[in-house]
Amino acid sequence: MGVVQDMGDSLRSDPQHPYKKLGMTARACNPKVGGTRVPSSHQAASLAENSEHQVRERLLLKSSLFLASSTLKGTLVATMMPKYYFLGFLIMSFLISATETQPAHGSLKPQKVQFQSRNFHNILRWQPGSSLTGNDSVYFVQYKKYGQREWKNKTDCWGTTALFCDLTNETLDLYEPYYGRVMTAWAGSYSAWSMTPRFTPWWETKLDPPVVTTIQVNASLLVLLRAPELPYRNQNGKNTSMENYYDLVYRVFLIDDSLEKEQKAYEGTQRTVQIKSLTPRSGYCLVAEIYQPMLGRKSPRSEQRCVQIP
Repeated sequence: MGVVQDMGDSLRSDPQHPYKKLGMTARACNPKVGGTRVPSSHQAASLAENSEHQVRERLLLKSSLFLASSTLKGTLVATMMPKYYFLGFLIMSFLISATETQPAHGSLKPQKVQFQSRNFHNILRWQPGSSLTGNDSVYFVQYKKYGQREWKNKTDCWGTTALFCDLTNETLDLYEPYYGRVMTAWAGSYSAWSMTPRFTPWWETKLDPPVVTTIQVNASLLVLLRAPELPYRNQNGKNTSMENYYDLVYRVFLIDDSLEKEQKAYEGTQRTVQIKSLTPRSGYCLVAEIYQPMLGRKSPRSEQRCVQIP
C-alpha cells in the first residue's frame, strides 16, 4: 500500500510523470476508486521505463525529420541559386517596373469609338481622350466577331498615331456583327479599352450616289447608271456589284434651267434610261440617287450633269 500511495503522491506532484504521459490519473492508481487493478511496483517501474523510451523515440524522430528537411532545403537553394539567379533578378525588375507604371486614366480613354462604313469600306474611327490635346499619344486596336471570346490585334493599327483604322478585310462577312475597341497610351500611362456598339456591315453601310454618264442624242438624253463599286472582287478579279447584296432602285431627276423646276424623270431598276421630248434650245441638268426599299434608305444625290439641247 505504501508503494501505491507513493505513486499517487508522485503523480499528483509531478506533471511530467510518465503515467501522466500515458494518460493515467490518480483514479487509476487508487484501489478504492472504480475497482481498478493496482499495478505492482515492478509493473509500475516497467511502465515508466517504456513511457520514457517512447518519448525519447518521438523526440529523436522529430529531430531527424527536421534535420533532413533543413538539409534538403539547403541543398535545393544551393543548387537553384546559380541557375535561376539571373531569371529571378529579371522577374524582380519587372515587378518593380510594373508597380511604377501609371494606372489607367479615364481622361485618356478614346471617345466616340465607332464604325463608319461606306460601300462596305469599314473604317473604325475615334476621338482622343478628354485630357489629350497634342498628337503624341499612340493607340492600339483590336476586333472580334460577335460570339467570339478572344480579341484579335490589328497589326497595322497596333501603336498607331492616327485616329482611324481600316478594318475592311477583318469584317468580310457582311451579315455578321462585329466589335472593335481602342486603347490609348501616353507618357507611360494607358487608358481602359473603349468599345464600339455592335456593327453589322450589311445593315449599316451607307451607299454613295450612282455613277452617272449622259449621252445626248438629238432632243433626248441617254442616261447610264452604275452602282458604286465595292472593295471585294470576284473570282475573275472584277469588282463585285452592290446589286449582288441589295435590291436597288434608281431615281433620276431632271431640272429645267428656264423654269428652275425639278421633276422625277425615272424610277426603277434599269441602269440605262432614255429621256425623250426635251425642248430644243433649252438647258437641262440631271441628278440621280439610289434607293434601298428593304432598308428604307437612300444615297446622297450625284453631281449635276448639265446639257444644252440644240
